[in-house]
Amino acid sequence: MSESLLDEGRIKALPEALVPMRERLLANLVMISQIPASSGNEAERVRFLLDRFTEAHLSDASSDDAGNAVGRLRGTTGERTILLVSHLDTIVLPGEANDVRVQADRVIAPAIGDNALGAAIISLLPAVLEHLDIRLRSDLLL
Repeated sequence: MSESLLDEGRIKALPEALVPMRERLLANLVMISQIPASSGNEAERVRFLLDRFTEAHLSDASSDDAGNAVGRLRGTTGERTILLVSHLDTIVLPGEANDVRVQADRVIAPAIGDNALGAAIISLLPAVLEHLDIRLRSDLLL
């Protein structure tokens, strides 16, 4: 891609360009929201993220020594690395009701913003960049 990412026309076109990604984001959000993950018990959410990283063909998709999901999207030069993180634990405990309601303009669920939404976005970011035909110069470490 040769045009600047900061081109005003390109920025204004992003909401419409991202419409096809909406259902995938909502699906990831609902799935990860329904995985209980109290502090120290995030392994199932880590597995969910690693599955998404593998689907996106990220290199080095694995869990680190602390049990975090890690994947690297290689940039064109890789001279720098951008780190994006999201915590995976939540206050919703196993056995607690955790119904997710998707409405036209919102998603409602216990602790969905803490932090299922961040994890869902990170899980889809490589696909979003590919969909928008954006290649970063730097590596992206998720």
